[in-house]
Parts: sequence; C-alpha cells; structure tokens
Amino acid sequence: MDDAALRRQLVQLGALHSDTPDALRLDELEALRSAVEGARSPLLHAEFVLLRARLHETRRPVAEMAADLELALLTFAANQRERQQLQCQAQLAYWYNLMGHEVSALAVAHRAMRHPGLPPEDRLALFTPVAMAYAHQLRLGDAWQAWERDFRAEHARCSDARLLREVHGTLASLHFFEALQARRVATVYTLDLDAGPPDHARFTAQLAEVERQVHASRHAGSALPDPQRLGDLLGMVAALRGDADRMQAHLTSLCGPPEQTRPTHGQLSRLYNLGWSLRVLGRPEQALPCLLAVRSHLDTVGMSKLVSRLPYDLSCTYEALGDPTAALRELRHFLRLRSEMAAADSATLGRLQDLSAQLDAPLGGFTPPRQLQVGSTRIDPVTLHQSEPPYLARLDRLLHERTGERRRPAELASELGVSLRTLQAALQRYRGSTLVAMQRRIALQRASEQLRLTELPIRDIAATAGFPDAASFSHAFRREFGVSPSMHRRRGLAGPAGQGVGEPAAASD
Repeated sequence: MDDAALRRQLVQLGALHSDTPDALRLDELEALRSAVEGARSPLLHAEFVLLRARLHETRRPVAEMAADLELALLTFAANQRERQQLQCQAQLAYWYNLMGHEVSALAVAHRAMRHPGLPPEDRLALFTPVAMAYAHQLRLGDAWQAWERDFRAEHARCSDARLLREVHGTLASLHFFEALQARRVATVYTLDLDAGPPDHARFTAQLAEVERQVHASRHAGSALPDPQRLGDLLGMVAALRGDADRMQAHLTSLCGPPEQTRPTHGQLSRLYNLGWSLRVLGRPEQALPCLLAVRSHLDTVGMSKLVSRLPYDLSCTYEALGDPTAALRELRHFLRLRSEMAAADSATLGRLQDLSAQLDAPLGGFTPPRQLQVGSTRIDPVTLHQSEPPYLARLDRLLHERTGERRRPAELASELGVSLRTLQAALQRYRGSTLVAMQRRIALQRASEQLRLTELPIRDIAATAGFPDAASFSHAFRREFGVSPSMHRRRGLAGPAGQGVGEPAAASD
C-alpha cells in the first residue's frame, strides 16, 4: 500500500462517527501499524501516532505512546503543521499524566494553552490531564481553580458530545477525591491528611455531586456507548456507601478477567477499581486476588500511575488481612516507585526543555508540587528547580482545615516553627504569592462550594469567609472567578449544564 492510500485510510478512520467504540478504532489502527512503519513519509507516521493517541487507550506500554508523540511533535514542527503540533502537545499532557509524570504534564499543558492557535476543543481536552495531575499531587484546590479560570467558559461553548462527556466525567472524579478526603479513606489521594474525624455532611454532598456529574456525562453523550469509567465511578461510590450489591452490579459485571494476551490499560484500571472497592467494603480476602491479577499484567502498561498506586492498596489489604510483614514490604515498594517516578518525571522534563528549545518557546507557567509525607517518610516530588520546604505543605493543611479562622501571619509562622520573614520569603520564592493572598484564595474556594451546595445567605457565606460585608465579598469573588456570587449560585442550581467550581480513571485517571 502506497503512502497516499495509507493517508486516505487514516483520514477515514479519523472521520469515523463518534458512536464508533474506541476499542474498534484502536484495533483498526493497529492493523495499519506495520504498513505505516514501513512507509517512507515521517509525516504519515506522525499523523498515525496522533490519531492513535487521541483514542486514550492502548495495549502497548504508556511510555511508548509518549515517546512516539515526542517524535511526532518534532515532525509536525519541521513540516510547519502548527495545528497538529499543538494537538500533539495536548496529547502529550494526557499521556505524561497517565505515566505519573505530573510536573511534565502540567508544563506541556500550560505551554500549549498559552498558544493562541490551540483549537478550542483541544484546549478543553487539556482539563482532564491538568485536573488529574493536580489531584495526584494532592492539590485539589488548584484543580478547581484551573477549571474555573481556564476551562469552564470553553465548556459552556462546547458542542462535542464525546468531549463534554469526558469533562463531566473528570468533574465527577474530582468530587470523588473530595469525598475520599471528607471520609478520610486511606488512598494515594489522601496522603497529606492529618488525623481527625470524618466530615459526614461534606462526604454526603460530594458523593451526590459525583452522581450528578455522572448523570450529566451520560446526558451529554446519550447517543454514545456508555464509557466504562462512569460505571466504575458509580461502583466505587456504592463501595464508599457500604452498598455491596450496587458495587457488584456496577463493577463485577464490567470487570471480568483481563485478556490473557495483551489487556488494555483501561481493562487493568477497571480490575484495579474492583479490588479497591472490595478493600473499602472491608473484604480484603476478595480484594487481594484482583489486585494481584493486575500486578501480573503490569508489563503491558509499563511504568504508570496504576503501577505506582497498586503497592499502596496492597499494603492496606495485607494490613487488613493481619500480615504486617507483607504490608510493610508493599509500603516500601510504594515509596520506592514514587521516588523512581519522580526521577523519571525529571528526565521527561529535561526532554521537554530540549523540545522547547527546538520549538523556540520556553516552558513554564505552572506551580511546582508540594512535598508529601507518608508516615515518617518524606517524598520529594521533582520540581523544575528545587523542592519546597516541608513547612509550606503544613501551611496548606492548616489553611484548608481552618478556613473560617482569620489567623495572624505571625501566629501561623510560629505554629510552623519558622519566622514570619522566612515564611514570607518562601511563599514568594516557591508560590509567587503572599500569605494574605493564599488565605483569601482558599476562603473564596470554600465559599464557592458553599454557594453551590448550600442555601446559606450570601451575607453569611461572606462573613464565614472573613469579609466585613457582602459587597466586599462580591468584589473579591468576581475578581477571583470572573462571576458574581449570585450568578455562580444560579449556575450551580441550574443542573449539569451549569456546573460550577466545586464540581477519579476517575479513580483510574
């Protein structure tokens, strides 16, 4: 088959109706792989890689997809294909995030978003990798802020059913992570929580938001096949509520044993979600075979977030089974994998800097991740320059846990064990912000959630957020989110089409 005929087939596959299952598209594309790799045109190979990457599914190691995209990016740049070059960067953000390289995912996403030529649908598609990268760094507040600042307006204008469905699925995932924090479930998304009682009211409200976003996702894509991700989420919600029958209905029928040859990343993620749900339900003896089955197939996906999460869940499962030796072994494995993933992320960021130099545009525009604490062991995620001092992570927790308290900066510094001058200098260096600005931003984020999820009068919410009156609160809220508090509340009450700020593989990302 000559290059022209191959290109026509790729165009036809790319133009398939959106109700064509992704698995069918993937199989048809893979059938062309050997012909494309034997073609003389590098541009044809780059087009194949981009089309395949947009399916967000693979039977090959995730790192291979990212490496192919990096080469395709340079090919498109050399051939002055600006639109495809930008689409390639958007897809790199997705696959870097799936690899667990959150810093690199955020860097390339922000690079693409700064370009005025990025197509609107590709800009909105960046919401999922950006939000999931922040969530995995334990920065849910930044994920919500990114939604409001960078993606919500584009979402309101979007008419692509498949993309709308994905966005609502991601919003459901973020609410799911909020519910995990409120319930204080032991997961990789709650590693930074201090000991304390669960917040049952917040837990209930967040689970209701998960279900509302799942409904919105299904409504947006009513003509499309129901994605497995939505069923997974509902199954995990049922597990959190202790409803074993509903969990089984959603997950057991969906998560059969993976293919014995080369299961897809999605199939393994779904089996992991079943094991996770059984663990949360207090059935570790049933969870263990599922999680071990996932491990037996991990050579399929290579290093990814799924690989890094699995030992943590196995550790919790062995602990529940009364095997502390195996639990400690898995926890050590988890910490080692996190360290290896951070080093790999640093190497990816170095490649991105080289790519950026060749594309004549610097990287930047993202906030470095916090330092994480697991028991007595500190994990230092790799940042662009240098890790933050650990007291900034403790400051984040203090501010989020005591949102309604107006603490003086000197008191906070004293509680953190540093001088006020040291704290202010660290905030300016690592966050580009001040303590007062951080306190106000967090108070406004909590206020946005209260506006959507409660019927409290705006003046009461303003007082809780520390503002002297409703007028000053409204002015600050509009500056932060671009809408008035009353408009934000109306959007939240309008249903799925008007979702607001506080909206996991959901848990699989």
